[in-house]
Amino acid sequence: MPTRTIEPIAVSIATFSAMTDLGRTTAYNLIAQGKLKKVKVLGRTLITVASIDALLANGSEKAK
Repeated sequence: MPTRTIEPIAVSIATFSAMTDLGRTTAYNLIAQGKLKKVKVLGRTLITVASIDALLANGSEKAK
């Protein structure tokens, strides 16, 4: 049976930083500017992968 890969829909601030080589402060600034979309789950702040993709594709547009 083939192995199925599950793609994340949101990642932690630390994972975002590791993925993009941008710091935590930059991540929070991008959230404040509306360029990244955050969600809170059980007290954890997560960033949606869709907003990361949009940021990297468009650079300056607001998160969707």
